[in-house]
Amino acid sequence: MENRTKHNAVDWGEVGPLGSEGEPEGGAGVDQTEVAALRAQLEALKLACQRPLIISEQTKRVRQFSGRGTADEPTAEDFAREIREAWELRPYSAQEKVAVIMSNVSGPARKELDLQTSKTKSDPEALLETLLEAFAQTMPVREAEVVFLRSRQQIAESFETSHTGSSANTRWR
Repeated sequence: MENRTKHNAVDWGEVGPLGSEGEPEGGAGVDQTEVAALRAQLEALKLACQRPLIISEQTKRVRQFSGRGTADEPTAEDFAREIREAWELRPYSAQEKVAVIMSNVSGPARKELDLQTSKTKSDPEALLETLLEAFAQTMPVREAEVVFLRSRQQIAESFETSHTGSSANTRWR
């Protein structure tokens, strides 16, 4: 029985059945040069059959940011942190970093970025700083008042008030 195999441009030629000792049936010895050639063909076949190693880019899911302050979207600070974490997964060019930001903003945040100069639009860090300045999470007045009223003066702090002219100057030391 004759076996003929051709795989990935490697021609195996005729391959006969082998006995338990790894030699062709019938007891005939194998020439070592033939064995070396067969090993070389085997290695070539292994290389030809290997699938290319594909390293899939592990992407971090970045939540959309609109600047509307809804409960299901991140704050500006969280958005900037998520973007920077995504950048750490692989090297990005400045243009790619800008594209990552722009693809994850919408609504008022997108409008704010669209109004920036071309220099700012081409700098990913400047874009993040713009978002942080425009959409920084602020404390409601009532909450800030409660925090202030519950605070205690520290030992090293003093409160001074001076009146000069019509304006009052107050400062903490």
